[in-house]
Amino acid sequence: MSKQKYPNTASVTKDGAAVRKGRENYSFEKRRNRLNARAKAADIRNGEYEALTVKERIALVNKRIASLGGESKRELARLNALLAKEKAPAVKPAPLTEAQKSAKSIKRAQDSVKA
Repeated sequence: MSKQKYPNTASVTKDGAAVRKGRENYSFEKRRNRLNARAKAADIRNGEYEALTVKERIALVNKRIASLGGESKRELARLNALLAKEKAPAVKPAPLTEAQKSAKSIKRAQDSVKA
């Protein structure tokens, strides 16, 4: 009787020739190419998304929410903050007067003495 538990999986044929199962070597080239293709596609998608205006991005996110039924609260909050920042005019502070400059320098000197 054979010592093999499963004789159908023998590594030797009836005539004594060795049977090699599996691959001789495995190249990760296919996997690497697939990952590179996915990365390239993601770069293209990100570039297209960054080219959109903030209003277009918000519309795209809302459309995605409607079609997939998910939520994108953080993304919408971030985009709305960007939109508010774009709408708000940049407020430039008025230049300091001579009295304010001298008071500021005196306070800075007093703080450096304390430290």
